Amino acid sequence: MIPIPPKFYCTRKFKKVTHCLFDLDGTVLDSEIVYQKAIRTICERYGKTYTKDLEIECYGATDRDLSETVVQRVLLPISVDDFEHQLTDLVGKAVASAPLQPGAERLLTHLYDWKVPIALATNSTERSVRIAAQARPKLFALFNHKVCATDPEVDRGKPNPDIYLVAASRFPTKPKPAQCIVFEDSEIGVKAAVAAGMQVVMIPDRRLDRQKTRQATIVLRSLREFKPEEFGLPPFPETPAKGKPTSARVEEDYKANSTETKKDEPIQPTALLVENISKSSKMSRMSKMRAQMSTLMDKKLLVGSPVASR
Repeated sequence: MIPIPPKFYCTRKFKKVTHCLFDLDGTVLDSEIVYQKAIRTICERYGKTYTKDLEIECYGATDRDLSETVVQRVLLPISVDDFEHQLTDLVGKAVASAPLQPGAERLLTHLYDWKVPIALATNSTERSVRIAAQARPKLFALFNHKVCATDPEVDRGKPNPDIYLVAASRFPTKPKPAQCIVFEDSEIGVKAAVAAGMQVVMIPDRRLDRQKTRQATIVLRSLREFKPEEFGLPPFPETPAKGKPTSARVEEDYKANSTETKKDEPIQPTALLVENISKSSKMSRMSKMRAQMSTLMDKKLLVGSPVASR
């Protein structure tokens, strides 16, 4: 198995794009580990072993496809429907806590801020996407729309091009496939994007053989290495902006969750402060009198003094 170098180009002929499509599991979310753990757990329930080779083969597949593959290859004593039901139950409980892939939030926010249309196109079920979106509503609000393998308009999941073609057709401007770029992590997803006639950025699992990345337009170690300007998209700012993202919907969430700024508490006067204020030429007559009184009080001259009897 040949390790993937820091930046390996499968082709240098990049074309300008206007729309971006993102896979979910393994690309935006580091959730493939959730699926693999769930599959392994089910196999162990029946005394079977889920091998590493089979694990790599199942990367990016729909729940139905990987259920059929595992049941047949591992010889599980259950039906495909039963396996898929157990898988859905286990994944649904864990996908909400799956971490983001490095660079995913930065790239999505950058594209949204520059009004580059983005959409989600995933082999996951609508239920899994809904759970993930509930865990990160601000991030998932950046997508113009989301297309899942269970969508009524999707006849076949990846590696067929259906999901990406449907996702592209739902943008208001109806871009052509050549105007779209896809972000994927699996060989199955790359095949789907290529079949749809789209360029594809691949961020593969490190264990994947390099030969399985050949169809990708470009292969990177993480989304942090992606350079938007190579595909005609707005480049990242040279100096990252401080503070929180400026996206409209993201900003609204920040405002809604932020605490109200407390007003400054009044400063308690001290003898020195009063003395300095009394020297101001713009101090009103009343302020001068208060300053003098405070000064006398600090010096303990007020009580019992001739001034007090006046």
